[in-house]
Amino acid sequence: MAGGATSLGIRASDGVIIATEKKLPSALVDETTVQKIAVITPNIGVVYSGMGPDYRVLVRKARKSAQAYYSLYKEHIPVAQLVREVAAVMQEFTREYRVAYTRCRSAALPQRSAHTLAPCPGQRPAKGVRVFAVVSVESGGVRPFGVSLMLAGFDDNGPQLYQIDPSGSYFAWKASAIGKNMVNAKTFLEKRYSDEVSVGKQQGCTYTGAEQACEHHLAVCIMCMHGIVGCTHNVPFTW
Repeated sequence: MAGGATSLGIRASDGVIIATEKKLPSALVDETTVQKIAVITPNIGVVYSGMGPDYRVLVRKARKSAQAYYSLYKEHIPVAQLVREVAAVMQEFTREYRVAYTRCRSAALPQRSAHTLAPCPGQRPAKGVRVFAVVSVESGGVRPFGVSLMLAGFDDNGPQLYQIDPSGSYFAWKASAIGKNMVNAKTFLEKRYSDEVSVGKQQGCTYTGAEQACEHHLAVCIMCMHGIVGCTHNVPFTW
């Protein structure tokens, strides 16, 4: 979301870093209660830009999917698979109602509990046959999620960084940014990024890029082959 807080992610040779601007709505707000980075599994974290309530819904669904995978296979869910499942949830809420015309007799009409029926204009059916527009009721059709996600993790395929848009589309990135100052952040990352640099050296690039794009202090999460090794600004390690 272009109007949300700026967030950025950088994939290094041995890990991945995500960071976000932690802006409080008031100086009276308890900083420890504001969580900008969520831990999905011990090796996957996610940050957002946009509406916080929508973000919490997606985090809860992602944790349920990760827990279901772990209960079945006794290992943590791969990063790419979790991204696909979260993106599918976001895409579901971008659908619209489908309209299909059908010809049927009155006694053979579909159940009204499952369909919405309306006479089709301009149709002249045969005697005893009525033409209706059958509008299939879907779970979608409501507003999309007002949030963009930056999901990062480490699995058997190494460090990975994905960006998921409200439409449900997603791409893997070497480095990316979302939020209101994402243009400035991406411009900086394009000039300074190197995929051969380790996590330790990429932290400096992350902080410098965030300083140019963010107006407030940061929340940062670092992931490597040993899992999440560093979180700052009161980000919990709960799963």
